Amino acid sequence: MSYRVQCSSCGKRTPRNNIVELIEQHTDHKFGSDGGYIKCLECNGNAYVYRKSKLQEKEETWERYIKGVIRIPTGFPTYSPFVFLAASDKDDEANQVQFLYYKDTRAEEGGTLKHGTGPGGGPALTQSHLLDLIDKLIVAGFLSLSDVKKVVAKREQ
Repeated sequence: MSYRVQCSSCGKRTPRNNIVELIEQHTDHKFGSDGGYIKCLECNGNAYVYRKSKLQEKEETWERYIKGVIRIPTGFPTYSPFVFLAASDKDDEANQVQFLYYKDTRAEEGGTLKHGTGPGGGPALTQSHLLDLIDKLIVAGFLSLSDVKKVVAKREQ
């Protein structure tokens, strides 16, 4: 699957990139090599990737503007779950989290870069992966620390 980055500031559109290039070359690296918010390589302005998917249950589509991507390190060199931070409108803040993964075996003879949810469904996260993701979502401003504390306090009652 390819991604075309569109700048919200200068309007520049990049050539299509794969998921690894998107994470490593087109984010602000808020999370180091694990991604961040999508940025324009030309002006360093905020950027997005537009996606439209047909829904199975209706003759409708799901349109979203991917604003950021967070890779979730697993310790497996070829398997990388990640989330997209997306919005319903290109001018809105991210308000959706979409879980996916990619499998990169290109370093092996005949290897490929596969992307999506796979035949077994979406990515499976361990407890430590999920906690790491929650931490990154707080740092990204997607979740607030006070909201997470409210959830914890509700469970402690």
